[in-house]
Amino acid sequence: MTIQILRLKDGADVICSTENTSPGMIELTLPMEFRLVNQNLVLQHWLPLAAMKGNSVKIPREEVFCYMEPNENFQEYYMTAVKKVTAALDEGLEEEEEEMLAAMEELENIKGLEIH
Repeated sequence: MTIQILRLKDGADVICSTENTSPGMIELTLPMEFRLVNQNLVLQHWLPLAAMKGNSVKIPREEVFCYMEPNENFQEYYMTAVKKVTAALDEGLEEEEEEMLAAMEELENIKGLEIH
C-alpha cells in the first residue's frame, strides 16, 4: 500500500492509498480531500464512503496533475483518521460516532488542527 498526496486537475488535493490497476488507470483507496484553512488542516471524505459498496475508485491517470509523498506526520494523521472513520462505518453505531468526534476534538486541541 502506497500512500500518496495527489493534486487532481480540478484543483482538489487528495491523500489516499494508490495502486496502478491497468494502463491509464489508477485506483484510489480511502481517498480524503484536504486543505488548509487559517493554518488548520481540514480533512474530509472525497467520496461518500457511507453510500459506497467499496472504499475505492478508479480514475484515469490523466486526471492527476502530480503526485507527492506525504511526510510521516501527515501520513500518520491520515491513517488515524481512516481507522476511526472505517471503524465508525463498520459499526454504524451512534456511540462510535460520538467517540470518534470526541477523539477528533481532542486531536484538534492537542495539535491545533481542525477536522471536518
